[in-house]
Amino acid sequence: MKAEIPPPDKRLDGKVKILPFPPQRDVLTVASKAQPTNAEPKPDVKEEIRRLASLDEREYELERKKAAKRLAVRASILDGFVAAERDQDGGAHKQGRAFVFAEPDPWPGTVDGGKLLNDIATAIRRYVVMSDHEADTAALWVMHTYLVGCFGVSPRLAISSPEKGCGKTTLLDVLSHLVLRPLLTANTTVAATFRIVAMKQPTLLIDEGDTFLGENNELRGILNSGHRHGGSVIRVVGDDLEPRAFPTYSACAIALIGRLPATLADRSVTIELRRRRPDEAIEAFRFDKTGLLDHLARKAARWALDVANSIQGADPEAGKPMTPNTLASLLKPFGIIPSTIRVGETAPKGYQLAHFQDAFERYLPGHQK
Repeated sequence: MKAEIPPPDKRLDGKVKILPFPPQRDVLTVASKAQPTNAEPKPDVKEEIRRLASLDEREYELERKKAAKRLAVRASILDGFVAAERDQDGGAHKQGRAFVFAEPDPWPGTVDGGKLLNDIATAIRRYVVMSDHEADTAALWVMHTYLVGCFGVSPRLAISSPEKGCGKTTLLDVLSHLVLRPLLTANTTVAATFRIVAMKQPTLLIDEGDTFLGENNELRGILNSGHRHGGSVIRVVGDDLEPRAFPTYSACAIALIGRLPATLADRSVTIELRRRRPDEAIEAFRFDKTGLLDHLARKAARWALDVANSIQGADPEAGKPMTPNTLASLLKPFGIIPSTIRVGETAPKGYQLAHFQDAFERYLPGHQK
């Protein structure tokens, strides 16, 4: 046993007090109990993932790397666990709401495509003032959304007006009950657009395009690339910065005051709306009374199912330029024959509007008496 010399205040009567030294094992035991530790307790993996999944995107981004280190996994792997947990709980923790695209139940019977197009055009004009040919354009574009996969290009539908209050938003509301997988939005971000298109290939119905498209070159690029089948954008994702292709091909309508940027305008068919006159009667659009539009959507779905294969394999015939002889042969069965028309000092052969009146009244429904 060794002696320990205590400090002066521990000496007794000038003698050294002999203190026993405890066994080594006791020293280690006491030290281990008294010494604090800086190591964090290992978290319960399942509980930690549930906790992380309950965070909003900003909070999760701030915590993900530290959490991955605690769980001894890469952050990209942790992202997958958290995403799976969020999917499992139905996304109740997230802000906003999940996208749900309820596709119309196809009509039970066969559908006459020509009649359906006329019915769609008529239905649209119940709510929006537009010309006959513009309503026909809108109806054809509606049917295109059900067959977008059968075509190499998807023309954008540009809905323009010189001023507000011309029915652009109402037209988008009506279209949202007619097209396939509608996604109505006013203003949108680049990331949101290409990700939702890659996931669901919705029909984009974009309002107020004049407020953001002019300055957003990246978003215009995505909408431009989505005009052609196979269009995509390249983005890097994950901690490893892996390049990934996101498909952008989808049907898209854009409503705006004025005109689209040139690159989008070249890819669009245009409907130009004007403010309604007092003598032009329309019905007010109501979201709780859309039965007719919903029925037309079901018929559109059925017709598309029936004709998709034939349209997919069809190749348009080459159109030859129209010649005077070709035009004359087309009009002759209707009793329309060219005559001499004096124009200034010349007298060419041609047609006058009066020559067409009888054929118009007999064969064009809008001109029947």
